[in-house]
Amino acid sequence: MGAMDTMMSGGAPGFTFDKVGAEISGVVVELDERQDHVFGEPNKLKWWNRDPGPDTGNKADRPLMIPIFTLQTDVRDSDEDDGLRSVWARGNCFSAIRAAIRGAFGNGKITDEMVIGGTLKVQFHSLGEPPKKGLQAPKLFRAKFTKRAVMDTPTDSYDERNPPPQDW
Repeated sequence: MGAMDTMMSGGAPGFTFDKVGAEISGVVVELDERQDHVFGEPNKLKWWNRDPGPDTGNKADRPLMIPIFTLQTDVRDSDEDDGLRSVWARGNCFSAIRAAIRGAFGNGKITDEMVIGGTLKVQFHSLGEPPKKGLQAPKLFRAKFTKRAVMDTPTDSYDERNPPPQDW
């Protein structure tokens, strides 16, 4: 994506998992990542349990990056709405999406190109137990990923081994 594409697009609105049962489903049209932050303090979160950063070797210097899945959905809030929605994969949502994608592809190397064109469905299904008294209960998610259909011939015949996603 070029600089003008980024500047003029404004990005897809983020989908808000605001209540138990909220779900989004669509075809993955773009994958991106952004550095996570604490509200009011951008670019402050770092990996503390991952590989050392490439330049300094210090784990604390490596930024915490959040995968963002842009989905083409059927959601429309107005006549001008193109239906694109972004899902920021954080915390339990990250874990659910990762498990769904690994379930579709196995444990080998998975690239962005393999995921784009597939269908992702994510649901906020319940609240977990608060980690400590006085803290909020974590949102728990489930996700389903279906690989894009493989074209057998130029005549648009789809591979039956990769059927379209089914409801939950």
